[in-house]
Amino acid sequence: TYVWTELTGQYTGSLSTTNPRILRIAKNQLLATKSYEFQCFVALTSNTENNNTASVVVDVTQQPVTAKIAGGKERASGTDQALVLDAGDSVDPDDMSDEWSYVWSCVN
Repeated sequence: TYVWTELTGQYTGSLSTTNPRILRIAKNQLLATKSYEFQCFVALTSNTENNNTASVVVDVTQQPVTAKIAGGKERASGTDQALVLDAGDSVDPDDMSDEWSYVWSCVN
C-alpha cells in the first residue's frame, strides 16, 4: 500500500497515480518560489501495521525571464525612417509577472 500526501497544503493538484510507487507531478503544477513537502506512507498489504513514511521537501526556484526582440538580432535602418523595436514577445516561464518593465540601451 502506498499513500501520497502533500503536507504544506500549497499543492492543490492530483496525487493519484497509475503506479502507486511513483508520484508524477505534471509540469506547471508547482508554483515558483514555493516549497512543497510530499510524503509517502508505505505499508505491507498483508500486514498494514508494518508500515513507514518518508518525505521530501521540494523547493521550486524561479526561472529567469527570456528577453526577445522581434525580427532577430540585427537590423539595417536608414536615417530617413523610424526604427521600431518590439520586445513584446519576452517570456516569463513561471508566468509570475503581471507587469513588465523594459529598459532600452544603445551599445555602439
